[in-house]
Amino acid sequence: MNLKNIFTVHAVILLIYGVMDLFLTKNALSMFAEGVQASPQLVLTVRMMGATFLSLAVLTWFMRDAHVSHGRRAGLFSLAVGNIIASILQIMAITDGAINDMNWIGVVISMAFGVAYAYYGNKEHKMIIEREAKERAKAKA
Repeated sequence: MNLKNIFTVHAVILLIYGVMDLFLTKNALSMFAEGVQASPQLVLTVRMMGATFLSLAVLTWFMRDAHVSHGRRAGLFSLAVGNIIASILQIMAITDGAINDMNWIGVVISMAFGVAYAYYGNKEHKMIIEREAKERAKAKA
């Protein structure tokens, strides 16, 4: 799967989670954390998470067509770190019993995207270094 497809799939997943957290907050809570009381503070927190998911959906959607650059590479590494940390936090919450076992799906999704973004970030880093080395050599000649 190429990077453009990864960005597209991730954008759609983030859009679904964002809309669910923002507009179907209590349903989202009941799906992933059974028995949790939906206090106003928790509802606000989940909605803020939904807003974050929607902003990441927009980011990944527009990164699909971006050219290899320092900015895109920074975005890839940022997405990698965020997804890997999310996976770790989900694992901790599942093992603590804070959220139900349905969240293992989220762990797999987050970790897969984290690893993919780290891989492509490293690949693009090497491409940038090679391109800049060629440009320096050309400038000296």
